Formats: sequence, C-alpha cells, structure tokens
Amino acid sequence: MRWWTRSQRIRTLTEIPIEAAILDANATPVYQQIAEKALHLNQLGLSNEAIARHMGVDGKTVAKALNWALGRY
Repeated sequence: MRWWTRSQRIRTLTEIPIEAAILDANATPVYQQIAEKALHLNQLGLSNEAIARHMGVDGKTVAKALNWALGRY
C-alpha cells in the first residue's frame, strides 16, 4: 500500500491575503440625511410607504428618520 502525501502544504488563515475597502466611518446615515424632508412630507399627510417610494428608500428607513427627527430615537 502506498501512502498518500500532500503536494502542497496547508495554508493557514494568516497566510491568505485579504483586501478590504475601508468605508468612510464618519458618513451621515441615510435616515439622518432624509429626516427633515421625511418629516415635512409626513406633516403634509403622506404615509411612511408613500414617502419611502418618493424618496427611493425603505419604509423602515422613513420610520427611523421620523423617530430621529422627532427626538424619539
């Protein structure tokens, strides 16, 4: 019987090169960027979903923006 041997050594995690892009950690979150306009549209009577469609974001983002604008967040 012949013994099996590896042709290449096993690479450990520290030997695998990894590259990652570092995003701007100081960027303002989207919900804070849209808070003023979302509040204005909400005061005009639009629903969160209508505001979300108009602004191109998710309804949860609008809800978070409104809570932040009203000081509930």
